[in-house]
Amino acid sequence: MHLSPTIYSPRKNGKRSHIRTGAEKLKPKKPAPPVITGTIKSFDRWKGIGWIAPDTGGRPIFFEVNVSARSQFIPGQKVQYNFEQDREDCGKWVVVNLQAISG
Repeated sequence: MHLSPTIYSPRKNGKRSHIRTGAEKLKPKKPAPPVITGTIKSFDRWKGIGWIAPDTGGRPIFFEVNVSARSQFIPGQKVQYNFEQDREDCGKWVVVNLQAISG
């Protein structure tokens, strides 16, 4: 049983009121998602979008990057990435932590 610290403060009517400290909002950390590797199949630097062919096979995976990262990726380059559910777009899966693999 997890007990969060609670601070009591007096009220005008003489009853105590508790103030939450925020510790009850802490959740256990989720395990890190597995790192997946693949090769960039195509990449449009102007739009910042492209496709990754996973090393495990299967359908190519769509990805997009921001303006500052567009110069880092080229077709044929090995990359590693993770998947995460997008909170803003109905929970669809998106590529996150996309990084080039040297060597």
